[in-house]
Amino acid sequence: MIWPAGVTTLLALAYGFAGLERWALQTTARAVGLGATLLAMAILVTIADRANRRERLAVDFDARPALPTQRLGLFEHVGHHD
Repeated sequence: MIWPAGVTTLLALAYGFAGLERWALQTTARAVGLGATLLAMAILVTIADRANRRERLAVDFDARPALPTQRLGLFEHVGHHD
């Protein structure tokens, strides 16, 4: 039963961020500072994501797709009489 902790954490974070917004929107300078901080955080997350992203593999569009079903070979002995 971890969901009560998750709901409590979510509500606490939402309440904390709302308090921060209320404080920041009292003056123009604080609002600009909050906007700049949020923009900087978004840029840093994007940079970290690109740094950790792995190289994309090349896609061979000429290759045949895999069969829609898996062949297990269960009845191969029936067709081949030794």
